[in-house]
Amino acid sequence: MSVSVVVPAYDSCETVEAAIRSALNQTVPPLEVLVVDDASSDATAAVVERIARDEPAVRLVRLPANAGVSAARNTGIGLARGRWIALLDADDVWLPDKLEVQLAFAADDPRLDLIGAWFVEQFGERLGAVREELWWPSALLVKREVFDDLLFDPCWRTSELPEFFSRFDERFTRDGVRRPLLRYRMNTTGVAHRTFITERMAWLLIGENRRRRRAGRDEIAFDDLQRWFRSAYSAPRQRRLHTRWRSERLLRSAAMAASERRFGRAVVLGVGGVLLAPTAVLAHRRRLGSVRRAAGQRRVTGE
Repeated sequence: MSVSVVVPAYDSCETVEAAIRSALNQTVPPLEVLVVDDASSDATAAVVERIARDEPAVRLVRLPANAGVSAARNTGIGLARGRWIALLDADDVWLPDKLEVQLAFAADDPRLDLIGAWFVEQFGERLGAVREELWWPSALLVKREVFDDLLFDPCWRTSELPEFFSRFDERFTRDGVRRPLLRYRMNTTGVAHRTFITERMAWLLIGENRRRRRAGRDEIAFDDLQRWFRSAYSAPRQRRLHTRWRSERLLRSAAMAASERRFGRAVVLGVGGVLLAPTAVLAHRRRLGSVRRAAGQRRVTGE
């Protein structure tokens, strides 16, 4: 079964080569690796071009203007030739048997349209705990036919995956491999961290739009997110949600700082997060355990 790998990349010159190599070095090699450069301002394109000179399976696609991860993924998907399409973010790394294991899983149940996998958190050059979550972008292996009918909404520049799944689940089936098949880099510079509060707000809108579809009502556009949030929630409720989200973001930053052994900064951020919303720390107990594990690990080698 042929697999096309789609890698959206933006200002990823320091990590994109490791991502590409992890795809090329699979025990079941992919048909092609399509890297979509989303108008990067760094040397991302140059890195990919250098690899492509020696690796015929690698193809660089350059967007003329920054369009966001959904548009970049859709561009790669539209050019893909494989029977299956595997998504891989430019700062993540697959384990060598990722595709082999997932294709075998698919062969055991032909009804499946999408297959996920668990992943391992990576803090800098150290590994954290296994995340027993199946639906991370870089974990996904998707039948071509799904994308013939359903693409990512380019208007959603954050929370694009849960929004996609809210529509996917109405028509298709998914399951996943319950063992880690990739490493996910935790950082405070990526989109997920920069848009943390907007992402949390968007999750609420995804639920609202799901209810609207079931009722035959018009959905609310992502561009109207802020206006919808202000009209849907009372002022006290908005303040409580924003306080909790800010607390969670501070605690996330504290965990990242601790993983980098910047313990003074970690304490300051952590205390700030707890003071804002003491109960928010419960949501981060797992991540703190992952940080403790990473602090005791040797550096990752072989990338």
